[in-house]
Amino acid sequence: MTGTKAAPHPRFVILDGLRGLAALVVAALHAQEYLGVEIVHHGYLMVDLFFAMSGFVLAAAYGDTLARGGMGRWFVRVRLLRLYPMALLGLALGLLFNLLVTRYAPGYRGPSSLWIPLADGLLFLPFLAGGPISPLNIPGWSLIFEIWINAAYGYFAPKLNSRLLTIVTALALLGLAAVVLTNGDLDVGARQRNILGGAARVLFSFPLGILIHHAWAAGALDRFRAPPGAAWLLASLLLAVALAGGSGLFELIVVVALFPAVIVTAVTTPAPRAAVPLFALAGRLSYPLYAIHGPLLLLCELAVAAVGPPTPLPLGQRAAVIAASIALAVGLAWACDRWIDAPLRAWFAAYGRRGFHPLAAAARMRGR
Repeated sequence: MTGTKAAPHPRFVILDGLRGLAALVVAALHAQEYLGVEIVHHGYLMVDLFFAMSGFVLAAAYGDTLARGGMGRWFVRVRLLRLYPMALLGLALGLLFNLLVTRYAPGYRGPSSLWIPLADGLLFLPFLAGGPISPLNIPGWSLIFEIWINAAYGYFAPKLNSRLLTIVTALALLGLAAVVLTNGDLDVGARQRNILGGAARVLFSFPLGILIHHAWAAGALDRFRAPPGAAWLLASLLLAVALAGGSGLFELIVVVALFPAVIVTAVTTPAPRAAVPLFALAGRLSYPLYAIHGPLLLLCELAVAAVGPPTPLPLGQRAAVIAASIALAVGLAWACDRWIDAPLRAWFAAYGRRGFHPLAAAARMRGR
């Protein structure tokens, strides 16, 4: 069992808002490559925050159910229903880009074959023929790690007490330290040559999120209480981390100490009432935005290259293209949430009411 809090599916509104902001930071990180300038220095650390938030939220929503045992297959279906539609759309956009790019930008070097990466992406498997492990949607590398760590959590949750989780995070911390020493930073996981570094990132942050939930559910965090205005301070802090320069040691401190403190503060602080709708919307848009922004930005850049002058655009015009591209990505994420994600969530809720609630399923699987 994960704790004593009464609400089975609590909502953490400040976490929602921070997750949306983090997704926007990652989109800006990838967009800046088109500008030819580096502004968002540590945006890739938001992935570590995503992993930790995921561990916390999934433990809050499903921890007690999974701790009963026998629910691994059910939980994998739950996560696939949640992750697959947007991941599939991201793959489709990436496939479209790679089909068009050879015509409009023949100098671009993508995967030599599209069908094996597509098949791997459809199965949430890494592409191991060299280069990015998710070549059709490069930011999608973290979704591969996400679904597999979710599956491991679903099957092994009954054995994951706080002691074992602490051991896993401690060993993964040694892996993160090794990554910093050998690579110089934590920008690893997206490519085959540093896939083990990506494994260290998820194996540290995801269990850490579960550990934070254990402490929250047991009431051990109740003494941590900040004023509602702290939500804006947390958002500013994430932006400062993304924009700041710093060494690999700085990144290690952020992931190991700062991000856990951010999550603890976010889940123990009341959200400003006026900001709740904005934070909730940001949370809903975070996953669609993350899943589709990479290939969508490339398609926008390709469209500008196809219709624009042969010489590179001035910096100001490139910035305008990027701003419009990110706005388009946010708009498409909103459309995806409204017409794909929200209907699927409603369908899944009805699916549960028809007698497939996890607790009822667990009882049947135990022969009761």
